[in-house]
Amino acid sequence: MTAQERAAAIRKTVRALKRGTFASYGEVARRAGFPGRARLVGQVLRESGSEDRNFAHDEIAWSPQRRWRSSRTGVTYPVEWKITVGERTILLRPLLDDQENDARASTGTLYWEGAVRAFDERGRAIGRGYLELTGYGERLRL
Repeated sequence: MTAQERAAAIRKTVRALKRGTFASYGEVARRAGFPGRARLVGQVLRESGSEDRNFAHDEIAWSPQRRWRSSRTGVTYPVEWKITVGERTILLRPLLDDQENDARASTGTLYWEGAVRAFDERGRAIGRGYLELTGYGERLRL
């Protein structure tokens, strides 16, 4: 299969998704017949004619914007983040603040893990994701 045929299969799969449906690159790759090829989907869907860009460490910054304190454990987590990558800024906001997991009885960890929405510089929703915050309450015991 040629690169053009793979790209066409991926675009067809994306067009077949129902409006409002969420599918990760990995899921799109699987549905298009390329399991394990999530990066291929990203390459196909990036802006036409755009070049890959590697960012230096000083071009990437994560800065906490808002914190939430758990009423159960007293731990404070930075639940809202501004991510700057080059000239682009993305704001991650939790769907809800209380997404703390107390697994100290089983895995020995206390952490915040949950769904977030991504917004661009103008406040437009541009995506959804998952954020995990560990080490804020207690030192991890591995």
